[in-house]
Amino acid sequence: MGCSTNPQQAFFAEVWKVNKQGAAWPFPSHTAILSVEASQTDTGDELARGKDIDGPITFKKLSLIPREKVYPLVPSVCDRVPEIYVRTPDLSLYKPGAEDTIARDFAHEVIMYDEIRRKPHPNLAQSFGFILGNDDLITGIAVAKYKTPLIARVDDPISFTLEQRSNCIADIQAALNHLHKNQLAHNDVTPKNIMFTDKGEAVLVNLRTCAFQGDPITEGGRLGEWWNGTPMRIYEESSAECDDKALELLSAWLKGKFDMARALSDVRFESMRLSR
Repeated sequence: MGCSTNPQQAFFAEVWKVNKQGAAWPFPSHTAILSVEASQTDTGDELARGKDIDGPITFKKLSLIPREKVYPLVPSVCDRVPEIYVRTPDLSLYKPGAEDTIARDFAHEVIMYDEIRRKPHPNLAQSFGFILGNDDLITGIAVAKYKTPLIARVDDPISFTLEQRSNCIADIQAALNHLHKNQLAHNDVTPKNIMFTDKGEAVLVNLRTCAFQGDPITEGGRLGEWWNGTPMRIYEESSAECDDKALELLSAWLKGKFDMARALSDVRFESMRLSR
């Protein structure tokens, strides 16, 4: 079958025969070749020495290694590592000569995610720690990757029922209770910061706006701005009250979206019925 004539990675290893006394022969018996390209790995042997191998021709003669011969299925006794998303500093905010606000804000985010990593909750974004660069500076935060945002579900009254919306609010309430019990507040409970697991559980994400209650905040705290463009109130300190009022708004918004979507669905159905 063979691989491309220019694989991403290629490895050559000369193999030497050994006699019964354990001594190597004075010349190699063959050269083992391994080619890696994307998710495909090919292997083969060549009688020529590594320096004499014609790469493009040899690569075409390699045989594909079946993935199941190398990678096992997940054993039933093992936990599967979730998909990872790496949060990084917002480089678009950088200005030459400005203070190190990007590094300072990202350091705060690292601390908040680490707080939740040490005191986890199923309805809060799961963190696996930070990532260090070669210079020992933190370059990212490894968090669980959630694929379905609340925004993507809110306008469908069939796949996102009134009961499921109530469950969503209950999940976020549980997340906030956990934060508040640990003297923290999220400060930005909005639709864009709510995702769903594969099991349909709501998760509060984006912990960069989290802070210990009473601490000054520079992000979040703008109650209701996401709804009508103008904040109903601006909190300058991290506050459980901000979270509670934001959750009330979110609950009303979810129900209103459901009622509107149902009404539109009924109108469409009636129009189709009359057109027959």
